[in-house]
Amino acid sequence: MVDYVAVAEQAVQTILAVAEDKSMELVKSTKETKVYAQAVPGMHPKRYRIESEFDAPPARVASLMLVSERTKWDEHVKSMKLLETLADGVTVVHTTMNSAMLGVISSRDFCDAVVFRPLEGTNDLILAGESIEHSGAPHQKDVVRGFLHRGGWIFKSLDNGLRTRMVGVLQVQLGGQLSTSSILDTVMPKMQVSLMEDLRKALKKTVAAAAH
Repeated sequence: MVDYVAVAEQAVQTILAVAEDKSMELVKSTKETKVYAQAVPGMHPKRYRIESEFDAPPARVASLMLVSERTKWDEHVKSMKLLETLADGVTVVHTTMNSAMLGVISSRDFCDAVVFRPLEGTNDLILAGESIEHSGAPHQKDVVRGFLHRGGWIFKSLDNGLRTRMVGVLQVQLGGQLSTSSILDTVMPKMQVSLMEDLRKALKKTVAAAAH
């Protein structure tokens, strides 16, 4: 039996290492967001690091990336379902994505072991995971099963907790005909910039709602 807690913890270690990797190549940059890429020996999908800053505390930013909130603002996410709650802040989550890029990327789903917890000795938070097989998420006929390699997000506290620097690590195999397609090298950086833009808009809405 797979130790899902160990899977999630291994993802934490990967994120912490990649977050400090200075050898990655800058492939896309906007005023708010930078995306870096790195080829991984023996694997086609590149590994990406995403960096962006937000005028909100880490807990607030992180909350919008969790199961209970993400479907409310991320148009790419069709559904997120909590399948199992384990020890040490680890859960099993099934996510179904809408098609993207005008149908170039058809609907995908992912089943992941995920951990969300504070980083020991800091005021930072981490959300990390990797894809697994789970009885609660059987493969669907009309949805391509994707695979998320070890990755996730660090929410670093800035300015005494008033702001957040978000660092993401992403390496995904979309499966199907896109498993080895070079189109991903173009699409993925753009999608990550778009994700950060949408998250920024969602944060502004939560601040406005709290003010009323």
